[in-house]
Amino acid sequence: MDIHPVHGSIRSVKDFFLHLLTITVGILIALSLEATVEWFHYRHLVHEAETNLASEIRANQDELTKTVAGLRITDQQLRRFIALVHALESDRSTTIHDLAFNWTVASLHTTSWNTASATGAIAHMDYDEVQRYTRVYVLQQQYVSLQERAFASANAVVGLTTLLDKDAKKISESELENAERTLGLALANTSAEQDIAAALIAEYRQFAQSN
Repeated sequence: MDIHPVHGSIRSVKDFFLHLLTITVGILIALSLEATVEWFHYRHLVHEAETNLASEIRANQDELTKTVAGLRITDQQLRRFIALVHALESDRSTTIHDLAFNWTVASLHTTSWNTASATGAIAHMDYDEVQRYTRVYVLQQQYVSLQERAFASANAVVGLTTLLDKDAKKISESELENAERTLGLALANTSAEQDIAAALIAEYRQFAQSN
């Protein structure tokens, strides 16, 4: 910002104060213009961030809704496996069939949230608005963390399908006990994942309704 004094010599006190007033007014106008430009810049930044965040949240909601449908199937498959293991513990002549196992993983994005944080857009949003976004993305991170832990137990279940696919009489008691523990852990993780997913979807919907 450049401020240039008025040309001409100062011949009196009146001229001095006139020059001082002119410079002061010029500075105030320049600062006001600069502040206005900056305000419009951040308003545009916030608007763009809010648009991107709303789009990202909608996409994550759609993705998670599909995943929940898959988790219900996984839940049923795990319960069927557990019932099969119990049956084999009681009777080794139990027929082993239907060993299909599916695991669904949700790909939830945080690109818009990370970008809004990096560009400083979040700092210029209303406090209540930031709180809404924070609730959504914190819960989403909790879900993603649980999903990562659950994925490990799902891989262990995949290994069990090979065990259960062999001659039942060749499966040892210890193998069945290990299978029961593995399946129980996978079922607990799946149930917990469904619970957090339901809470997260509810948060997504509440966010959409408030927009």
